Amino acid sequence: MLEALPRVLIRSRCSLSRRLRAYLDEKGFAVRLESFDPVRHGRELGRRIPKNSVPIFEQGDGLVLWDSRIIIEYVEDHAPPPALMPKDAECRARLRLLYDLTDVALEPLVRAFAEASGKKRRKKADEIIETVRTIVPHLSHDGPYAIGKRFSVADLSVPPVLLTAIEDGLDPSRLPIRVRLWLQTVLDRPSMRKLFPKVRLTARAA
Repeated sequence: MLEALPRVLIRSRCSLSRRLRAYLDEKGFAVRLESFDPVRHGRELGRRIPKNSVPIFEQGDGLVLWDSRIIIEYVEDHAPPPALMPKDAECRARLRLLYDLTDVALEPLVRAFAEASGKKRRKKADEIIETVRTIVPHLSHDGPYAIGKRFSVADLSVPPVLLTAIEDGLDPSRLPIRVRLWLQTVLDRPSMRKLFPKVRLTARAA
């Protein structure tokens, strides 16, 4: 059981920070959120974290974690219910595949898309759509969520990253229908809507 109130360092528009914030909200797990300052926090945390890496989770006993997925798994193992990690081994394996596809392939493309312009921006948009198509086979067809009828940690893999891309101008109508339905289901949850108040999936993004 975690006793002291942990500190979490974030960047407000970072998709992986948003992932963690949504998880903590769904979990009902209280933390002290702070906006990441690379100079002050970099000096304070020193070599315990990679340069400019967010989100960062710091516990009172000196434990420092980074990588949103590692933090989520740690909190899930130590915090009270509700349990948001699937119990079924196959579902957990599919969850890990979704996170790997997102963090290794999709998230870097979304960052590059936000920073690009002109032809390069259109090329990055095309690459995002192609990457998203590789995700579809890993989604359940038994319910609106990633692995069925119930919300789980799997639903915080792709959605925060893709919603950030849509916020930055990616046309949601280009996404596969199954992915759009998934995004809308997750976006309708209060934990996610408060992070993306202006995102709409029914019309082309500005």
